[in-house]
Amino acid sequence: LAAWPRDSELKRAMDLVNGTEANSEDFALAEEIAKGVLAKHATDPEAVTVMARVQVSFLYRGFDRSDERRATARRYAERAVQLAPGDAEALAALGVYYNVRNSDPERARELLDRAIALKPTEPFFHRHRDNAMFNDPNMLTADAIASAERTAALFPADALVHYELARHYRDTGRITEMERE
Repeated sequence: LAAWPRDSELKRAMDLVNGTEANSEDFALAEEIAKGVLAKHATDPEAVTVMARVQVSFLYRGFDRSDERRATARRYAERAVQLAPGDAEALAALGVYYNVRNSDPERARELLDRAIALKPTEPFFHRHRDNAMFNDPNMLTADAIASAERTAALFPADALVHYELARHYRDTGRITEMERE
């Protein structure tokens, strides 16, 4: 699989938001970088998708959950899918938006499942799909836990996958499993 994003500036923006020690200033810089690329290439699918990912990252990391940020995240995520309807990263950005917004966990799951089908080796997609399962009131908790456990088995070296599983164990009162994870 080709590295994503291909553009070095956009990769820098994604590295900033994906850093485990990332802070709000890293996110602000990532947004500035993406804006700079978009100023030159307003309809480039990769640039729009990176901006969508940056915007939804502000939401799920809790750095900015304002109505303005939510509207911006939605606009870029929807535009990313318009420009690249079969792109895993674009589908994931919109899926994460729906999940973080908690407006349509079923749609979030469907988009993230499509992203996983296209790029099954990306733990980010699996983690957020599992989170959407936990946010869906129609989903059985046992099924959501089982999915998160499969994700952890699939990505044993990914710390965030294990963090998410531990969080789900905590939220369901399974403290022994949480501590183990």
